[in-house]
Amino acid sequence: MEPEQLQLAIEMAENGNIKAAAFLGNQYYFGWDVLEQDYSKALKFLTIAAEGGDAMSQFLLGYMYGSGRGVERDSVKAFEWFLK
Repeated sequence: MEPEQLQLAIEMAENGNIKAAAFLGNQYYFGWDVLEQDYSKALKFLTIAAEGGDAMSQFLLGYMYGSGRGVERDSVKAFEWFLK
């Protein structure tokens, strides 16, 4: 991903674009493309997308909380995200 494209996607996500947030959350979580794996950034963008109703982001947040990957393990939060 080119730096200009990344910056545009970040701006879109921070302004509430659910698809951009879900895309970035996955990119940062898995370290795909030219982005480095960064769980804190993944959490930020996945939360935006999940709160906006993106089912895959809700699932991945549930997994993050359930496994303690990038966040403190929290079975209650994991269960809440899985239920959504």
